[in-house]
Amino acid sequence: MNQLKWNDFKEKSKHIYLNRVIEPCNQPQHSHDFIEIEYVLSGIGTHFLGQAEIAVSPGDIFFTNCDTPHCFCSESEKNPIIVYNCLFAPERLEHTGIDFSRFSVLASDLLYREIFPEEYRQMPYIRVYDTSRRIRRVFEDMYEEFCCAEEGCTDMLLGGLIQLLTLFLRLYKQNISVPVKRAQDRYLTEVLTYIESNYSGQITLGELSKIALLSPNHLCKVFKESTGTTISEYIQRLRLEKVCELLRTTKRTLSDISAEVGYRDESFLRRLFKKEFNCTPSDYRKSKQI
Repeated sequence: MNQLKWNDFKEKSKHIYLNRVIEPCNQPQHSHDFIEIEYVLSGIGTHFLGQAEIAVSPGDIFFTNCDTPHCFCSESEKNPIIVYNCLFAPERLEHTGIDFSRFSVLASDLLYREIFPEEYRQMPYIRVYDTSRRIRRVFEDMYEEFCCAEEGCTDMLLGGLIQLLTLFLRLYKQNISVPVKRAQDRYLTEVLTYIESNYSGQITLGELSKIALLSPNHLCKVFKESTGTTISEYIQRLRLEKVCELLRTTKRTLSDISAEVGYRDESFLRRLFKKEFNCTPSDYRKSKQI
């Protein structure tokens, strides 16, 4: 089994390393001497953690311990798992002012070397679900910052790491203190996965209700409670996130992008984009394209 070392990544970053990986359908497990926060951006497959096999879907987040054998394997090449990874070694961040003791509540289930006290039992990982997609947006900003590597990049990444840890801790506390919330999240997993895969088409409340095995009214209530937004608002946000990604990473026309994400009227997308981001799509592309 391959053992990754922090020194393998230090040429690119002294403190925090980000990447965005398309996972294959088959690969061996590996371990590492640093902590890794993994965010499943899209796709369906399995996260192998030691002897455990965990089915994953978009929005799953794993906080994987040092020396834990693991790997992601996609279910198919047509819908591969795409993962954001944030790697960091706590001992290299001691001088940055981050107070890891703030996050010691996680130690009731997990030991992560320098972060958590040794009297707690060791667990290989913690898993939470990003129902609001707030952590996804932090990952996207951090990854863009990491790729640009402009002045002040290190400070921006440190700030992003604090956000990741804080939001992760909030989700973790919800998971261990609110059983009903956990049950609702399980109901929504299939719904959110379906929306992630079909947001560019016409999605009806009836379809989602059948998937969730809930009545339409109850699904709307649970969805709003869990994500903080309505189903239609959530789909619109996913579409706009995809528009932003395509503007940043491709040279495709807005007309093509509009059709791909499910907006037949390009002018409607322009108005919606301006309202949401206070700038035009072309201005956004100029400012964000790497």
